[in-house]
Amino acid sequence: MSGSIRRIAVRHLLLPIQLATLALLLPAVAPAEAEDPETAPRPGWTRAILPVVFSTPETGFGFGAGALLTYRGENQSAEERPQSLPLFGLYTVKNQMSIALAPDLTLAGGIWRLGFEISYQKFPLRFYGIGNDTPDAAEEEYTLEGFSFAIRASRRVTGAFRSGIAVDLKRPSYPEKEPGGLLDGRRIPGANGGFYAGAGPLIEWDTRDNLYFPTRGSRLLLETLFYGDALGSDLGYQRTAVDLRHYRSVLDDVVLAGQAIGVDRAGAVPFVDHAQLGDLLRGLYAGRYVDRSVLAGQLELRYPLIGRFRGVVFGGIGQVARRLGDTRLDAMKGTAGAGLRFVLVPRERIHIRFDVGVGPHGAEIYFQFSEAF
Repeated sequence: MSGSIRRIAVRHLLLPIQLATLALLLPAVAPAEAEDPETAPRPGWTRAILPVVFSTPETGFGFGAGALLTYRGENQSAEERPQSLPLFGLYTVKNQMSIALAPDLTLAGGIWRLGFEISYQKFPLRFYGIGNDTPDAAEEEYTLEGFSFAIRASRRVTGAFRSGIAVDLKRPSYPEKEPGGLLDGRRIPGANGGFYAGAGPLIEWDTRDNLYFPTRGSRLLLETLFYGDALGSDLGYQRTAVDLRHYRSVLDDVVLAGQAIGVDRAGAVPFVDHAQLGDLLRGLYAGRYVDRSVLAGQLELRYPLIGRFRGVVFGGIGQVARRLGDTRLDAMKGTAGAGLRFVLVPRERIHIRFDVGVGPHGAEIYFQFSEAF
């Protein structure tokens, strides 16, 4: 539940405002990039800017913007990943805000890769208790405020295989909680805030042909982080994550994408680092199912429509649990949905997406840069 840029998804946006925002966005695309979606990437900078206007019961009226800058060197091939600099910020009339910066850089001709996220947020959220079968009646509101910083540094070992280190720092606080609720006390570790620091090894295997919209290849990321006194962490625990993604072109310009992810945590896991099933599956409110560990998978079919518009259909299943070994097939939650894509920067295959996902508790709306995975 840290301030990851993926968790700053703008949900529950008003559809008329979304369409107006898209209309404002179109002139920002350079005409040279719009002429030929098949043109190879060119050296230099490209930019995409996404203004946002929204309203939710928790926030009231709000506004913000997202920006994505990419850079390619003179001798960089089309399949090499560009330097990437995403920035996102939101602000509401209730003085709530969320800001995130997440550069993804390659150095020394691609030998080194450096990615980090810096974020701050003060935002209202909802909580339904810990576990995979919490009732709707358990809903309580709270506000999360705090900073987070995460970094992954890796070096190419051979071919598509890389190894490196991950570091995660976060300092959450909860200035507003419902009196007498589950978060108002000591029943959940870290419910009163604190400082948590972890570090550990990672390995990555990446054969994708594009950073933003892969059409073939795979990516496997495995990392284990250890949080404890040696790094100044208030609580000691361990986090191990496996994220496998695969992409295949099944027809001309039609792509089948799949993801399987498992995250296991052990020890005194703080509330801010619990897994949220809705962070992975579209169609669930992020905090609807929360526990220390999560197992999930999803498939998505991506296909062309007209011009720079594309469509997708998707579905997924998943479950949260205290440990991954506690997950059961008959306890999985399922979601499904469809969406629309607009190719914002054809040379880098950067899209904006509008998705509607439906789960056991209704529908959720997503309006963001880039693909879900």
